[in-house]
Amino acid sequence: MREVNNKTGLFLETMVRQGLYAHPKRLQFKMNRLFRDIDFHGKRVLDIGAGAGLYTFYAACQGAKEVVSIEPEADGSTTGVTEKFYFLQRQLGLENVTHKAATLQDFEADGRVFDVIMLYDSINHLDENACIHLLEDQESWNIYKNLCSKIFHMAGPGAKIIACDCGRNNFFDKINITNPFAPSIEWHKHQNPETWVRLLAGAGFTNPIVRWHPPNILGALGDSLLGNSAAAYFFTSHFQLNMEAS
Repeated sequence: MREVNNKTGLFLETMVRQGLYAHPKRLQFKMNRLFRDIDFHGKRVLDIGAGAGLYTFYAACQGAKEVVSIEPEADGSTTGVTEKFYFLQRQLGLENVTHKAATLQDFEADGRVFDVIMLYDSINHLDENACIHLLEDQESWNIYKNLCSKIFHMAGPGAKIIACDCGRNNFFDKINITNPFAPSIEWHKHQNPETWVRLLAGAGFTNPIVRWHPPNILGALGDSLLGNSAAAYFFTSHFQLNMEAS
């Protein structure tokens, strides 16, 4: 279990108070599960599609040297997310975070390289139309190939990349019923982890590890019993892909 320091304790309280998560213990469990292989201390972190900054602020509170958060509010994110980001930054008193209202396509690293790169539920949104047609259209594949290459060139030696999303295949979609665990998911706008492995490996990332996430509310027992692709198919098909820069 990752230690909860004073900054992380304030993070948990603040995120719950501001409505970004329901319960501090569940949020801590989620972060422990997501980042169990990651030491943020002294690292430079890039959070792509960061929203209001939930994972950005966690990394910063865990001792990251710098966290750069990019979120293009005008391109489909929740209205007011930039304002929310700066409000949370003030609440947490963090000076090691930077917000960029930009797409990955427009973002310039200005020569910086990052030790940890995060795409939490955002990899399919980098170019949503291209994501839909990835497996049947070469142009769409090339769009994502170039995006993955850009990410790789911002990764330092041995950098870790974490990409989470829902896979394309889900039981409820197959029987044409709204998924009660994820009613808003449009499954055709997602891809299975093996597709992202191919793209990221083609860019230079190695050592793929795929984990499947049952609903967070089920805790450690849920992970133990249901943290596999077969069970995920009947829940949210949510996965985590970890790779590293060669």
